[in-house]
Amino acid sequence: MNIYHPYDVLADTDDCLHIKESAVRERSQFLSARALPVLLILCVWFLLQQVGASIPMGWIYVLVFSTLLVAALLLFRSYTTELKIIPGNEIFFVQQSVFGTKEKRIPAVSVVSVKLRRKKGFSKGAFFSIHVKPGKEHILLHIPASYIDEHHLRLITERLQELLRVPVSAA
Repeated sequence: MNIYHPYDVLADTDDCLHIKESAVRERSQFLSARALPVLLILCVWFLLQQVGASIPMGWIYVLVFSTLLVAALLLFRSYTTELKIIPGNEIFFVQQSVFGTKEKRIPAVSVVSVKLRRKKGFSKGAFFSIHVKPGKEHILLHIPASYIDEHHLRLITERLQELLRVPVSAA
């Protein structure tokens, strides 16, 4: 049984945890982070072409500015597609950004704590994030609300404590 669902487990042994996003989830991340901002800009441009003359100029500026802001936030957001944890050695991320694929390596000794956060609202779900010594935070896992199971969250928490040798606290 895969406790990391919706992630695909490539290896889960005593000396390594290697998981990757499923192909469907990777495509949906791409659509929401790359295609949606372009579509949003095109829709607002079309709207302004059709009814722009009847809208006051101040509202047009607000609409264009807010659309560009939301599109930029979505477009420049990066997301993790692959994670590999080697106990006592390092944590390896593969992240997708607008500029391509980035690889991050974090030494395991620099991990201070792991936090489990539950969010409500637009991006519902459970987030496991690591806090490293300089005060930075990196999201390890994001489990959407449709896949949350309390038993699996407890098993993931225990497995991360075992691999990283730091406490996992609920935030």
